[in-house]
Amino acid sequence: MLKSLLKWYRFRSDRLYKFGRAQRTYIIPTRLGMYVGIFCFVFLGMAYVYQNNLVYLYVFIAFSFFVTAMALSNRNIHQLSIQSTSVLSYFADRPGFLNLHIQSRNRISTRGLEAFIHSNRRSGIDEIEPTSTANVQILLPDFKRGIYPIPNVFIRSRYPFGFFNCWKFATSDGKFVVYPAKKGLPDLPLGNLGTIEDGKEKGKGPVEDFIGHQPWNSSISFRRIDWKVKARTGQLMVQQFDGGDHGPIDLRWQQTEFIHDVEERISQMSLWVDRATQSNREFRLEIGLWQSGWGQGSAHGDLCWTKLAAFQSDEV
Repeated sequence: MLKSLLKWYRFRSDRLYKFGRAQRTYIIPTRLGMYVGIFCFVFLGMAYVYQNNLVYLYVFIAFSFFVTAMALSNRNIHQLSIQSTSVLSYFADRPGFLNLHIQSRNRISTRGLEAFIHSNRRSGIDEIEPTSTANVQILLPDFKRGIYPIPNVFIRSRYPFGFFNCWKFATSDGKFVVYPAKKGLPDLPLGNLGTIEDGKEKGKGPVEDFIGHQPWNSSISFRRIDWKVKARTGQLMVQQFDGGDHGPIDLRWQQTEFIHDVEERISQMSLWVDRATQSNREFRLEIGLWQSGWGQGSAHGDLCWTKLAAFQSDEV
């Protein structure tokens, strides 16, 4: 018996520590509730002054109605608990959502709820069935790229008459990542394919076939310039290679030198990471002294996007 009590106490302590005072119910009168309360006190004063039993009866009925509304408002939300809050990482140019998991221990349906993180970001919940759970999504405000703590979330009810505002809230020590927006040139930069030496080191052999020349621009490495063509024609031309759809891709910060704005450069890198990830090609990302290493797939893409989201201009 004692062990069971200790186990229950530790479980409850962990829950309270995790969610702070999230399981506590708060209740205050709304503006309409304040008017009803003032009405009751005014008529109570009139009944006392005029010693009118009929007015006393009206006041008693009004107070009973007021207290009953308060009890129903509290009961509607008291047996609800916020089990978890989470946010999936998303891109800055797309909407993000906070996922809220609510459990009800009420024996009757819970009605008239809304979940919100602040006044203009809310989601209505029409009804939660008795002893059931509900999953709610709340649209997040616009965030720039970065790593953020999960915001506090509130559930509120004014059921049944709108006299009282009851709410609970939950905090979380989790974080979520807002990836940089995917903007810029859609084509992967020329000269970013793995070199023949890279292919030999990885045991893959040559990965590029020469297919021609194209004019040089600042996004292309100087190592690709064909100096024989420069001596012959006076134009800076680069050797163009076809690595196929399966060659490794080397993405470097220097390849965005033709873009002057730092945020636009990050968005361009984000787009290239997306193109490499979608094509399921092996690639690596290099920013300053940081390298992602070779990899492919969504997990490797998430690693690179997280680095881009946390990028500071003094790192390069």
